[in-house]
Amino acid sequence: MIRSTLLVVIFSGFLLGQASPNQAWGRLKTGDVAPMLQLAQVVEGPELDKINWEALKGKVVVLEFWATWCAPCIDAIPHLNELADHFKDKPVQFISIAKRDSFSRVKGLLRRKPMKGWVVLDETAKTADSYGARAIPHSAIIDKEGKFVGSFYPGRITEQVLQNILDGKPPYVSKPKPSVNTNGH
Repeated sequence: MIRSTLLVVIFSGFLLGQASPNQAWGRLKTGDVAPMLQLAQVVEGPELDKINWEALKGKVVVLEFWATWCAPCIDAIPHLNELADHFKDKPVQFISIAKRDSFSRVKGLLRRKPMKGWVVLDETAKTADSYGARAIPHSAIIDKEGKFVGSFYPGRITEQVLQNILDGKPPYVSKPKPSVNTNGH
């Protein structure tokens, strides 16, 4: 009984952590300064020393944590590519971070399934861990000032979410409800 209760509590915490767009596993909170990018190697993109928050200042950055062996990660590539195409002329940078993967496996996958944006390796998962990316796929968005916006499942990132962040608004802005005339007119 105690063991099954503990498992339910742990699993519930896992689900809550993944569902929250405002927090990465209880560590990062909306508005926190984005943790340093500790990357091992560039597969596609600029030199490694050019991938840092100072160089990315003024851009909204979508960090996508993934791996070549992760089917849901591979399934998310077309959606993220569509977003990258939509925002190609705006200050938005997509960085796909392969968690605990190898250069040769990532390069091989990219020949079959190209990715828009930069593709880098996080061989030790230090960057993934600092963003709470324990389970993948896992996306984190950083605003133009280098502040953490939230963690998202890749499919929940829409054009509207990114446009809201570009405009300095919260990612999810609810539309005003139409007023209801209760006078019967």
